[in-house]
This record gives sequence, structure tokens and C-alpha cells, in this order.
Amino acid sequence: MSTLVGILISASCLAVLSTALATADSYRSYLVTGANKGQGYALCQRILEEHTDTRVFLCSRDLQRGEEARSSLVEECGDEGRVQLVQLDVTDSASVEACADLVRKRLEGRKLTGIVSN
Repeated sequence: MSTLVGILISASCLAVLSTALATADSYRSYLVTGANKGQGYALCQRILEEHTDTRVFLCSRDLQRGEEARSSLVEECGDEGRVQLVQLDVTDSASVEACADLVRKRLEGRKLTGIVSN
């Protein structure tokens, strides 16, 4: 039950972020930490199901687990370009900087619509 409550709260926060931070670009992008399982994964699923104009940066400390999650999400949404795997350990400043650089490069000058710190 607490997982469901967490997902609903995260989804509500995402809706607020989406409205407040939406850019003129037609494609929205969200970065979700801890997204290879649990609430982070469920939130990525929901974003991809409900918003076909949106991609997620699925952040995971473990690349193998992240790739497994990414593959599952791609299979569900049917579009490989909408799920981008990024290795991230939020407790390691070098990892955070590397993640930021990679996401900035993949966005190609567009803005990140929102961040979900899970």
C-alpha cells in the first residue's frame, strides 16, 4: 500500500512539474533516479504509458539492472528512443557530474522538463 501511495504522490508531483516546467519543445524529458526497480521504475512506466511525447532518463547505479529495466520499458512502450539509460550514483559527485554531462549532450540544447529524485 505504501508503494502505491508513493507512486501516486510522485505522479502528482510529476504533473505539477510538467505544467510548471514544460518548454516549447514538443518532446518532454524527465530524469528519474533509482529507476531500475520499485517506485522509480513504476513512475517511468506511468510516464511512458500516459505521455507519448515524453522520454525518460532511467538512472541506475548498476548498469546491468538498469539495462534490464530499460529493455522491459522499451518492450512495453515500443520505442527505444524514449528510454535512455544513464548510470548514476547520487552519493558520488563524479557520477553526478558524468550523468549531467551525458544528459546535457543527449538533450542537444533542449531543456530537461523535470527531475524525480527517488
